[in-house]
Parts: sequence; C-alpha cells; structure tokens
Amino acid sequence: MKYPVQAGSTEGGISQGKKNMSDLQIFQVFGLSIFTVGLGMLSSPEYFKKVLRDFAQSPAVIFICGIMAIVIGYLIIAFNSVWIGADVIITIFGWLALLKGIALILFPGNFLQLSKSIVRKKENFAATSVFCMALGIFFLYLGYFA
Repeated sequence: MKYPVQAGSTEGGISQGKKNMSDLQIFQVFGLSIFTVGLGMLSSPEYFKKVLRDFAQSPAVIFICGIMAIVIGYLIIAFNSVWIGADVIITIFGWLALLKGIALILFPGNFLQLSKSIVRKKENFAATSVFCMALGIFFLYLGYFA
C-alpha cells in the first residue's frame, strides 16, 4: 500500500475526502501543545506536580496513556515516515511515542520513578518546564516560519 493516498481516492475501499495532515500542521500541533504544557508547569507548578502525583497513583491512567501513545506513534509512523530534512523530527517523535507507549504498558514502574524524580526536586521541575517551552517554540518556528 502506498502512502499518502491521494485526496478523493478509494484505494483499499476507503474514500479519502481530505489530504493527510501536513508536516507544518504537525509541527504546529506539537509546538502548541508542548509549549503550553511547559508554560503551565512554570506558571502553576503545584497543580502540575499534583497531576504527576495523581498520574503515578493510577494504573488505569498509565495504561490508557500507553495505548494512546502507541496509537499516536503508529499513526505518525504510518503516515509520515520521512527520513530527510526537518520532517525526520516528526518521524523520530512518532517512534518515540510508539516506544513510550509500549514501555508504559510493559514497564510502568520505570515511568513512575521518572515522574517522581521530576516532582521531587524543584530544579528538575523547572528544567523540565523550560525544556518543554524551548522545544515547543522550536516546533512552532518549524510550523509557522521555516
């Protein structure tokens, strides 16, 4: 099967009324969401620490997040597997999401330890929030200006 399928195609019996999401739109979505999380962590640290603590306390949430990461990672890899130019970043994020989802389901304890270490030290939390904001700005730049 070839990807991407042309708009209006019925390849495989499925009508494709719209084109796939563009690389620019993917960078925009990644950038906006990652930047917003980083800004939220910086502006409301106690709230986000509670979110991470609650996340660590709920096996069901960890499982659902694992499944979601697998689905998102797979979709990115299936529809945007590009290994040249800036688009390789999207492909790498797809693989990272897929691997994270698998790891969340197979090794949830390791992710619990990671989230606890982020919450435990103020420096880790601040560094994580700044990193998220910087990465978000980088993706927004790629989505809107590159």
